Amino acid sequence: MYSDALLTNLVIHPEPLEHLLEWLVKRLEPGISSDWSGSYEKIEEELTEFERWLDTVWGMGFYETLIGNEESYSIPLAFKTAAEMDGNVLICDGFSIRELMFLRKALPERVRYNAGKAPTPTTTENVVETVFQSTGLIEALTGQKLYWGNTWNGDVIEDISNPPRLGKKTGLMFLSYHPDAPLHRARSYGLTQVQDVGQVMKQISNLVSYLSRNSPLVITGDHGYIYVGDNPNKYLWLPYKRKKRFGADYTTNFMEVEGVRVAVGRFHASVSRRSNAVIVHGGVSLCESLVPVVVVEAEPN
Repeated sequence: MYSDALLTNLVIHPEPLEHLLEWLVKRLEPGISSDWSGSYEKIEEELTEFERWLDTVWGMGFYETLIGNEESYSIPLAFKTAAEMDGNVLICDGFSIRELMFLRKALPERVRYNAGKAPTPTTTENVVETVFQSTGLIEALTGQKLYWGNTWNGDVIEDISNPPRLGKKTGLMFLSYHPDAPLHRARSYGLTQVQDVGQVMKQISNLVSYLSRNSPLVITGDHGYIYVGDNPNKYLWLPYKRKKRFGADYTTNFMEVEGVRVAVGRFHASVSRRSNAVIVHGGVSLCESLVPVVVVEAEPN
């Protein structure tokens, strides 16, 4: 299905995740049509099959490349990049490879990207503690904070359809709970039902377009996610068991990171139809751990 040359390039490349991310974008972007929901499903199927292939031909060595340190974490990379550009930062809870591709489709010629990593386990709680030494995203990203040698003023975008008016201000940081909120814990965020995934992608694209009108914007996330829709067995590798993706028994499908067992690949996800949970994270996988750092240039004058 995939060439041996690709595997060889990934294994010998000094920055395999950069090479992998570029390859995925080039391969998958042409399949994005005007029907964003249908395109999303196709992208997810390809990502699933591709990771299944990587697991087969590369094995645990692939997952080891997804374990990072502070220099490779997506959030510090985003802040450092924004400071160099005199721009702003947007942290999207659950930003992933998928959102990158839809942003490139919505904002052609303005988007460039690099590969970052989510700390392991890839939960918001662990990321916040590891990256910010804080108790939560809101506490970390609101008010005035000194991060990586620069002062930032932060706020939460509560209503994605009504973003703040920035003018030409820079040195700002924003938190959005999209895509995690409407695709994962919809009820806990006050949403009555899980939203259409294509609509969620368009909401994020519209937000980014607005925030980057006058100044560069750097977007990343705390973690990526595995999308399982309303049919977990379609996207989860068997055997399907309902358990968290870290701290449990995963037979041989795990890595130990700082004394914690973490599920690898798409095995063992906690999914409940009753709660309408359609995305999962916490483990080590292509889509959970590889988190793009995306630069959107300001609109041309």
